[in-house]
Amino acid sequence: MLRGLGYAGAYLGGDHDAARLKWIIERSEELAPRWEECAEEISYAPKGGFFYFDTAPPPAKREFKVAVYDVLNSMALAHKPGIRRTVLGAVMRWFDRTPERAQALERAEMSFKQNAFGCQACGNCVLGEMEYVCPMTCPKNLRNGPCGGPLNGMCEVTPEQPCIWVSVYQRAKARGQVDELKSYIPPRRRELANTSSYINFYLGRDNRPENKRPLIQITAAGPAVQK
Repeated sequence: MLRGLGYAGAYLGGDHDAARLKWIIERSEELAPRWEECAEEISYAPKGGFFYFDTAPPPAKREFKVAVYDVLNSMALAHKPGIRRTVLGAVMRWFDRTPERAQALERAEMSFKQNAFGCQACGNCVLGEMEYVCPMTCPKNLRNGPCGGPLNGMCEVTPEQPCIWVSVYQRAKARGQVDELKSYIPPRRRELANTSSYINFYLGRDNRPENKRPLIQITAAGPAVQK
């Protein structure tokens, strides 16, 4: 249909087989002259319709390791103003004074997070907001999900990998806090990659629900990336 309508290009997703992509392109060239016939074959969902599942798996029990992560997270990150945040903030400023100290802290952080969560050193950690499932392990790096592509709980980009949002939802449901997933998590700040997320948190550099920083700032000269 897009060929027939004269589109210069189209995005093909959900299939990583080169031979099949070649077949799709060649087939589109064959069908382009009679694209209107193809349009008649499309079945649209009824207006106002929705999917309903008769059965749903029982909620999983809260994992012990997740409960441990809760404790560690509350110890490491003080979200509310107070003595603990003041002290930890001062410690992080000390680390941040020299590149050597900051890099040492980042390496120490990665030594745990990489094994435990598959951390990819984004520097803008939101594990606590995502039930300790790292958004960087999603092929699309989604911090608000899932996308519309999962099939039977499996990722559309890498079909052999479960969608990370299945785990996020199940863990939230196990502790009766699914509504917390409605909170919008802003995009990560890419310039923070390979830096300590703890320093970025306490120095207010990262992007998170309680600290939304604009990624683009509109100036008299036009839009500019916010550093």
